[in-house]
Amino acid sequence: MSLGSLLPAALDAQTLPTLVAALDRSLYPSPTPGLTARMAVLWALTGLCILMAVLYLWLHYRSTTERPRRRCLWFIRLVERPSGRFIVINPRPALTWVVVVYGTYELVFLAAFYRVYALGDRQVAYAGLRGFNALPFFLGGWVLSWSGLQARLSSSTRA
Repeated sequence: MSLGSLLPAALDAQTLPTLVAALDRSLYPSPTPGLTARMAVLWALTGLCILMAVLYLWLHYRSTTERPRRRCLWFIRLVERPSGRFIVINPRPALTWVVVVYGTYELVFLAAFYRVYALGDRQVAYAGLRGFNALPFFLGGWVLSWSGLQARLSSSTRA
């Protein structure tokens, strides 16, 4: 549909409502059949990823040789080296934390999308979440990059 087809032949009291209705139909089309099923599959897959991340951490906890076992689950540790002190982030709990936090954010984001697109609710929450999307990506990438870099530095330097 082109914008030229939206213009009425004559200007009268129904011009503005007609234009708004035509723009609404062209910018916000009704959802296709099966959207709810596709969203349910996406929600289930996201929930499964969160559960698998927690299972990964649990299997790491169960298979560790350290005693007591809770010692393998430290998240942040200060390590003393001759070259100075390092703040080291454990990559395994960090990965689980990033997957759980971003998976939860994704579930909330998808629920807001579904409410706006399928149910026709207001876009305030969805627009806020969409603008906030870069922050979880940045934090997750920073935590994982920092933990990998620090694990490499702390394992390659002599104690």
